[in-house]
Amino acid sequence: MGAQAVGIDLDNTTVYDSTFTPRKGVKEWLKSVKAAGFPVIIVSNTNRPRAWVIAKMFRLPYFAMSKKPRTKNVVRAAEFLHVPIENFAMIGDQLFADVQAANDCGAISVWVRPFMKEKLFPRYFQKIRDREREYCNEHHIAYKEIK
Repeated sequence: MGAQAVGIDLDNTTVYDSTFTPRKGVKEWLKSVKAAGFPVIIVSNTNRPRAWVIAKMFRLPYFAMSKKPRTKNVVRAAEFLHVPIENFAMIGDQLFADVQAANDCGAISVWVRPFMKEKLFPRYFQKIRDREREYCNEHHIAYKEIK
């Protein structure tokens, strides 16, 4: 894919929604990515105090309150890691936030299926998940419902 650096989302991608608890296997995955020579940075819409705690736990730099799908912090993260935006991979669980932000600024987008329903503002996020499911159905992309 040409990636030279990786940006990761938090909720429903690397940590359980609205918690500080990493998803099983994430710490090991991060170690292997870093060992392979890829710099990693958190790019999240979460608040700064929460991002700071998780960043300390993962030993990663971070950009919080990113307001994805706005592209500003995705671009800033690539610049911070000294890689061209086209060589920056953004990994996240929301098509219309993480993936759209990456696509809109020319980064590599990597969509991971969310692994649980959001606990905070569940009605708001259900609308987003419904929109993602409709998009996937229209474009013949497999979409697995989350529990």
